[in-house]
Amino acid sequence: LYPYSQKATLVANSYSDTKIDIPSNVAYEGVSYTVDKIADNCFYGCNNLTEVVLPETIISIGDNCFASCNALTTVLSLASTPPVCTGNLALESSTKIYVANEDIETYQNDSNWGQNKVESYDKFAVETIADRGEFKYRLYPFIKKATLLGNSYSNSSIEVPETTVYDGKTYQVTGIGKYCFYTNSNLTEIILPNTITTIEDWAIAECSNLVKLTLPENV
Repeated sequence: LYPYSQKATLVANSYSDTKIDIPSNVAYEGVSYTVDKIADNCFYGCNNLTEVVLPETIISIGDNCFASCNALTTVLSLASTPPVCTGNLALESSTKIYVANEDIETYQNDSNWGQNKVESYDKFAVETIADRGEFKYRLYPFIKKATLLGNSYSNSSIEVPETTVYDGKTYQVTGIGKYCFYTNSNLTEIILPNTITTIEDWAIAECSNLVKLTLPENV
């Protein structure tokens, strides 16, 4: 821990879990520290490890961090910018990297991360079941976020909620999916909450009767 900067580095500790979800913050003596680095050899020789989730706060990963992790198949990174590697990640050739759709090319072009196959973490998402016209979502359990999907919405006015609850867990609605409202002639008004950060291609295209669109304050 670094008290002056309130930053933390994850260090080696003979981890035996098969899955490790690294937190973005850790509390110590009443102070919250942002976990932004992973030390050299952190997971070296962790033969039980099959999956690691890196939080969006990680900016740096040490040399040989994943060396001799023979069972590691999945590294899921929530960081939009590939964390800088101070040496060699030492991932097995069979290990796959999963990131957001919009970050795939950036990871592929990175000299370290690009040595492994990079795919979308949509693979781990869950789509809710909804009757025709009801809100339908793609949920991302590991980050508690949701994307609204198309579902033949028939109301003339739609106000997208900031959150949705599924299986007892609350998800923040941060995205509008591709073709979500495409060619919906019933719509005259769409209100998007301030939680929305991404609007995918053709989400509101060809809504011929749409006269009012309320966008998030940050857009």
